[in-house]
Amino acid sequence: MEPISPRDPDWPALLARLPAHSPFVRPEWCYLLQRYLDGYSAASLRLRSGSTFWILPGLLLRKPLSLRSFQSLPFGTHGGLLGDEPPPPPLLADLLSHLKHAVGPWITITPDPLAPQPPPPGFRARYTTTHVLDLSAGYRVLWDRSFSRNLRNQVRKAEKLEILVRPTTGREILADFQLLWRQMQDRRRLALPFTTTFWGALFTQPWCKLYAARLAEQTLAVAVVLLGKKQAHWWQGVVDRSAGPLNPNRLLVARVIEDLCGLGIERFDLGGSEGQPGLAQFKEAFGALETPVVHWRHTPAWAIWSSAPWSHGAPSPQPSPPGRGGESGTKPPHPTPESGGKPPHSN
Repeated sequence: MEPISPRDPDWPALLARLPAHSPFVRPEWCYLLQRYLDGYSAASLRLRSGSTFWILPGLLLRKPLSLRSFQSLPFGTHGGLLGDEPPPPPLLADLLSHLKHAVGPWITITPDPLAPQPPPPGFRARYTTTHVLDLSAGYRVLWDRSFSRNLRNQVRKAEKLEILVRPTTGREILADFQLLWRQMQDRRRLALPFTTTFWGALFTQPWCKLYAARLAEQTLAVAVVLLGKKQAHWWQGVVDRSAGPLNPNRLLVARVIEDLCGLGIERFDLGGSEGQPGLAQFKEAFGALETPVVHWRHTPAWAIWSSAPWSHGAPSPQPSPPGRGGESGTKPPHPTPESGGKPPHSN
């Protein structure tokens, strides 16, 4: 792992040193990652060269550093890996051996759900679900056969109110997106930072599509969708809750689906329901099916200790009984693969 020392490296020249046949890294992705990391002082970039190569962020911060933000980078991984396709297991294990000592207090990696693999040593499988909509039949068939009757009525109602959904650009939508983002954070009592340089750079990427639902001059909802060759991922949506009775979000999702069908996208990942039945029902109304997916999670020992109540004088807990399985008391949808050594009390 070779440190990249210049604060503003010449990415095209740097990447030109690496094997020309490798498709994994593009200069614009490196600039995007660099601009995001500029918001954090103790950050560095490292380069690994070989038959394939990646750019790896070395984030030396002991706090939950918006790993979700890195989910926007290609193929939907968390933790800062960049690439067009899932890496070979040996390469992934090598990179994670560096990553898990640099990022804190946890690391979550989402591998390709269509090509499941056992988690690397030191990680454990965390099972959850996502909602996937098959677009291969085309929008008209989806409207007639997959969308629920109630959903179609709500979409028509929003259309009659003259709510318009159009693709937009980062320059046009960034200020409205930030406002709705902060409203969402307040509702959920979260404190995730809004890094304007990162979002602004993300919104200019060719694989990032933005859609806005507007009534007159007011922005009611915004969708951020990431595009692959044949699949798309709903990465972030924000909505003005005061406009809920107007159904802008339902019209927005319907128009996004229509546009993706026109682009030849065959599969649309609408994301999980986060344990919220209403959110699951919303996605299922479009015909999306709940699909098992596995995340890999690693919690460093220092993070476990520093967050434990007994590290602040509380009584130490008794060892957990043997045979605990799954995560959060839930049974995984398929047998848990060997993790190669699970960290105690990992999340």
